[in-house]
Amino acid sequence: LFAPRFQQGTNGIDSCIPVARIADMLLNPGAAYDYDGQRRRYPDVKLVYWSGGNPFHHHQNLARLREAFARPQTVVVHDPFWTATARHADIVLPSTMSVERDDIGAGSGDSTLFAMPQLTEPYGQARDDYATFAALAERLGVDKSFTEGRTAGEWLSHMYGEWRSAMQAAGHEMPSFEDFWASE
Repeated sequence: LFAPRFQQGTNGIDSCIPVARIADMLLNPGAAYDYDGQRRRYPDVKLVYWSGGNPFHHHQNLARLREAFARPQTVVVHDPFWTATARHADIVLPSTMSVERDDIGAGSGDSTLFAMPQLTEPYGQARDDYATFAALAERLGVDKSFTEGRTAGEWLSHMYGEWRSAMQAAGHEMPSFEDFWASE
């Protein structure tokens, strides 16, 4: 069965572009392009919020990407590392690495699930993704629906509990969250 995870909601935006076209999009607002058998138009992007990944690591034309990242009014990068993308941001939101936060580990084809308790304090001003997104949700007035009143640790326990119930329904006995977490 699946590993513990958040339920995926529905994205309110039904359009997307291939990441290889990020420079095209930023440099050519309103221009037409072909994708997946459709004729589409690039949006006029004023703000870029980049979380995870580093397009400067794998983009085909770095000079063009640098020019493109200078076009939006604001570029926010949410990352634990001082990447080339972070260097091109107006705002950098430092996030924690996996050893700086509590988490649950599992691989997509792996039969092992393991507790990942925080091993060290976050460096500098780094915050875990949940804390950052909860703070942003609060600023936008949607914190109650985002957090549902749970802390990051309570979400881990909740996700594990849903997973445990599904596993038990399939005939597999799983330890309580407390026993699982203590097994690290």
